[in-house]
Amino acid sequence: MRKMFPLAAAFALAMAVHASSAAAATTVRYQTGFEPGEGFTLGNLVGQHNWDQADGALPNVDSTVQNTLVRPTTGGLQAVQIHANGPADNPNADFTDVWTPATTVGAAAIAAEPLVTIKWDMQRGVLAGGQTETALWGIDIYDLGDATIAASIGAYDDSVGPAVAGTNSSGNFVFLGDGTPRGNWDTYTVTVNYLTRQYTVAMNGVTLGTPQSIFLGSNAGIGDVDFLALTRGTDSAYFDNFSITTSTVPEPTATLGLWAVAVGLVRRRR
Repeated sequence: MRKMFPLAAAFALAMAVHASSAAAATTVRYQTGFEPGEGFTLGNLVGQHNWDQADGALPNVDSTVQNTLVRPTTGGLQAVQIHANGPADNPNADFTDVWTPATTVGAAAIAAEPLVTIKWDMQRGVLAGGQTETALWGIDIYDLGDATIAASIGAYDDSVGPAVAGTNSSGNFVFLGDGTPRGNWDTYTVTVNYLTRQYTVAMNGVTLGTPQSIFLGSNAGIGDVDFLALTRGTDSAYFDNFSITTSTVPEPTATLGLWAVAVGLVRRRR
């Protein structure tokens, strides 16, 4: 054991120095649990704290702050229910975005802190008798023009089972990994690196698939992040604990350099 101690000690020293030197600056851009203490009241979400919705075509969805179904332990007292009222009259505009301009992150902010983390809890509700499923529940990330989507990420069901998908640089959906059945709360984390223009998706702390590129036509800014219903049915999804943070990108070479120093120290002592 004594022979191994210098290596362990040197490695611990390298990690400690790296942790202190590579700590990223982080800024919370938006955060809410839709709680009473934040000023959210039961009833229509639209109009509360500048929340609004854009339905591509009729019929509109219902967006409601409710306290009947919340995430156990971490869900607080309230969550948002989005209930779809059937397919749109125009099949090419069969979507709904529920959003607030407070989720905007400007180009200057992203230039200073280009690592953007978007996190939210979501449950796709169990289908009641006669209900039809919405094809995908999730989020849209719009660029600063609010007309171009940088990426869409969401959960859906198909013939194989529940899954999670995200769009690629062409705007086409790509399978990322297995999802969980309806009725389960899951935490989704999307990390967008605006230097590489790629993003990763994790569900409940586990990364799904491979990094995907954001849409080629989007700029380096966020107009807003929306809750999304795409190709609507007559079901519901529930959203909670929504946050957007930005941070600097850690220097990946720092650890390697310190590790080399640590190994060098060990070799000299041997």
